[in-house]
Amino acid sequence: LTPDAPCGADVGTRYCSPAVDNSSGAPGTISAIGSDVLADDQLTLVVENLPSGQFGYFLTGMTQGAFTPPASSGVVCLSGNIGRFNQVVNIGMGPCFSMEVDLSSFPVNPPRHPVAGETWHFQCWYRDGATNNFTDAVSVTFQ
Repeated sequence: LTPDAPCGADVGTRYCSPAVDNSSGAPGTISAIGSDVLADDQLTLVVENLPSGQFGYFLTGMTQGAFTPPASSGVVCLSGNIGRFNQVVNIGMGPCFSMEVDLSSFPVNPPRHPVAGETWHFQCWYRDGATNNFTDAVSVTFQ
């Protein structure tokens, strides 16, 4: 996770946008940069516009959804078998952070890796003061 990550998107399709505004006054966004070719093993998730001094986790799943969990300000844009990457996003001074995705094992139950032709969806859950919030989401179809 790097606080000086490049901001921007070049892989995938954003959906569930815009997310609910957070305490920074803007909606959190997620992008995927790198390559959707599995053999390249170069996919990075980037989040922007998150409130400083908070933390969060990246989520993944193969099914899009839309529900608001209790005690949350935002919408979960995934459903079904949702996995949580165990690397904590430390927003710190924010507002742009990233995580390189380990394409060999996604944290769903049971853990598995994506295969060519599959579409996986990604989102970031984060603390926002006394509540929770979520970025929008991005879909990546792997080759």
